[in-house]
Amino acid sequence: MSLSNSTKTLLIDPRSHNNTRTEFRLDDGVYASSIKLVDVGLTDATALSKNFVYPTLNGVMQLIKNIYLYSDTTLIDSLQNIPQYTALQGLKTSNQGSHLNRDLLLNGNGFTIQSVDSANARAGALAQDDLSQVLNADLATLNNQIPIGADEDQQSGTIMLSDILSFLETVQVLPRIPNLRLVIEYDRAVANYFNDPADPIAAPALNVIRPTLVVEQLVNEPEMPDTLQIPFMQTIVERFTVPAAETPANDSVPQRQSFKSQAFNQKFVRDITLLNSPSAVLAAAGDRNLTRLTRSVAQKNEIIQLVVNNQNHLPDTGIDSPAKKLHYFNDTDRPLNLPLCAAMPTIKDASGNIIVNDSLVGQYTVTAVKLGKRVDDLRIEYQRLYGDTAPSQEAFTLLAYGKVARTMSMQGGRVRLDY
Repeated sequence: MSLSNSTKTLLIDPRSHNNTRTEFRLDDGVYASSIKLVDVGLTDATALSKNFVYPTLNGVMQLIKNIYLYSDTTLIDSLQNIPQYTALQGLKTSNQGSHLNRDLLLNGNGFTIQSVDSANARAGALAQDDLSQVLNADLATLNNQIPIGADEDQQSGTIMLSDILSFLETVQVLPRIPNLRLVIEYDRAVANYFNDPADPIAAPALNVIRPTLVVEQLVNEPEMPDTLQIPFMQTIVERFTVPAAETPANDSVPQRQSFKSQAFNQKFVRDITLLNSPSAVLAAAGDRNLTRLTRSVAQKNEIIQLVVNNQNHLPDTGIDSPAKKLHYFNDTDRPLNLPLCAAMPTIKDASGNIIVNDSLVGQYTVTAVKLGKRVDDLRIEYQRLYGDTAPSQEAFTLLAYGKVARTMSMQGGRVRLDY
């Protein structure tokens, strides 16, 4: 169905906005689900150079920590721990055709090498650098690693909300949902952005640009049935803390944890994705372009087993090697555009020496498992050894993102959500 001749575009200002939270409210009506958030970004008055940038994988998406879609006080859909989730989604993007998008130079979406023309350039003021200049002077940013602007007229971004809210991805047209509200929570922690130590900003003070919501409203509202049901798959997240491994206690005897899920019980779960979100930034300041929330750290002799409804879900001992982690992920989702060394806790050279000068080693490992059943009881059995690097020794958060079946029902102007 085409909506091009029957909609009008609305630019909606926030009902409330500060550096922590923004809330939008929509008048009752029928809207297309292609809702966009524009002017998303941060400013720092001292950011007059290219040395303070958004993370490579996330861009301005790093700023959005949690998002919630309500009908009045009824929660329709939400997503939490968004930076970790969208970093993973970004790694599924292929580089295929990267030489075909030079026409995208001005909007910053290309894979070609780009730079900001001048220190105070406005958003989109990008130009392609000569490759030798880039190699010798390090003046360019790759892909979408854009500097944080010094004021609100400079760099900002756009987010399609259907990329993070499954309900909007499922439907083309939103029914007349009463008192529709969108609540956004922000992450302004300086450590989650890259402040280049070669020429750092001394004391960053980040402020959130006031965003605008862009929606398409149907001019001639279609007839809606008195009773309406919309099934969709919601992404929910549950967090489990893995404590620090000890030496010598866990040098050869694994640290074992058993995590009992609360979030996924009494629900139909399609699949679960597991990430190891670290508790600390990398030790070397120059490596922190790999920010904490865009990493998922590999562990030594890691073993994962899911116990679903009191039965082991995975054969044998479960996922017990980096190769199996990737195999299960590829079987459940799309392969990652990432070197295999990122999933290995350590790699060695031909002489057997541990390679320590590659900052990407061990910094991104992920797995996913198909369930496809109703879950009444779920446990995640986890174990690891004390590793050779700090990220494989320190405490971290095991993030479990699950796709669960939900149904939104409307009757007489009342909204109800069921699992």
